[in-house]
Amino acid sequence: MQTQRRVTLAAILCSTACVGHPDGSPNILPTLPEAGPVDLAPVPDLGDGGLPSLYPATYRFQCLHIHKLGEVAPDGTPPAQAGILNNLWQSDISRYRLNILIGIEAFDDVSNIARTFIASGVGLDDLLQCREPTTDSVRFDSPVEFGEPQFAPAPMGELTTCAIDGAGTEALGTTRVVVPAESAVYIYAQDENNTTFNCTPDEALPQAVPLRHVRADATISSDTGRLTGELKACLTASDIANLCSCIGACAAIGPDDVQPSGSCGGCPKGAIPLGVQLAGLRSSPACEALVGGDAYELVASFNAQRLPGVPEVCMP
Repeated sequence: MQTQRRVTLAAILCSTACVGHPDGSPNILPTLPEAGPVDLAPVPDLGDGGLPSLYPATYRFQCLHIHKLGEVAPDGTPPAQAGILNNLWQSDISRYRLNILIGIEAFDDVSNIARTFIASGVGLDDLLQCREPTTDSVRFDSPVEFGEPQFAPAPMGELTTCAIDGAGTEALGTTRVVVPAESAVYIYAQDENNTTFNCTPDEALPQAVPLRHVRADATISSDTGRLTGELKACLTASDIANLCSCIGACAAIGPDDVQPSGSCGGCPKGAIPLGVQLAGLRSSPACEALVGGDAYELVASFNAQRLPGVPEVCMP
């Protein structure tokens, strides 16, 4: 049975930003209505009606739910930013303003190793996705374990997670994604008018939020159409200090509508320092040990759907 499962997997794998208010006041992590249940789209037909075509394959996050952002207060109160960001990010995902991609470029059925990467996409639907070039991660090896799946998609209507225990469900296996420690994963987002939601005045850095020490466990569905799992990463205080961000939508009318000066000079109008928006977060000892300074642990569940094609790198 183990041999058969390996052959099967090899065969099918081979194929946030700032609303401008009328009174001009800054919008710092506004309270939004709670996001509704995520309607998972059907698995795309990528082949002749049977199993999807062979790798390479790229998966786009359809659901992302934060379970932890930094540490809870001494009285047990979690940071308010986590709940607010959940609603904002899910809205941005639904509107294709936030496109987090996991790609499988190759699979070795002898070693059971998948060659993987993480990137941010740009495009207002699944067919129009391209990979934002500054976010294209290094390629790294991710082992695939066969057997009982670790995760399964949360049932329709579930608002507190994207993934549940996969015990007793069917799946091909689970892959362990570990981005090399020296490499960051950059999360890019932009509005429909091409205005970037996150910005750094340092033009040498990507206009995106860096996550460090990224690791995830992702269960691959039997039809290879979905990845479901849990992601962990560290957001460092030093990275936050270099970023300006809008939340919800920038006040800028386009990518060239920027602030002339100030702490966010050169960034879109409406962007303010990310450190102001995340003020009050408590540093996480687990991340402090990894980065050697203040940092906040991010733990999130996710569900990603396989795209009907493999996005190329975006052209300038």
